[in-house]
Amino acid sequence: MFKQFKALILSILFTLNLAGTVEASPESEIQIILTAQGYNIGAIDGAIGKKTLSKLKDFCRSHTLDCKPYIAEKNYVKVLSLINSVQGLEVRLIAKSGISIENDPNIDFFKPPQKPYPT
Repeated sequence: MFKQFKALILSILFTLNLAGTVEASPESEIQIILTAQGYNIGAIDGAIGKKTLSKLKDFCRSHTLDCKPYIAEKNYVKVLSLINSVQGLEVRLIAKSGISIENDPNIDFFKPPQKPYPT
């Protein structure tokens, strides 16, 4: 649940452009997804640097995605498409068209989390 909330906040910041001058791009959306999934990529800056590239390869390997040819071509639109194809991924972002988070009827994003957190 925390991952969903964190991803929602990051997505809202990028939508409102409060997180800096980073424009929505496949690269920044990949970074948001990796961060939401617990990968430490450093700053979300819309640039695929060494840290992001390393964690992206780890993510693809752990989800048995064949991202290598697209990473080599720097085709991050296709990489994002592969990431979005992962079943059960909590965050679904679509390049250049806003955000989409899988709906969970048990989560109300407008209420603060309760303790103990529902499972």
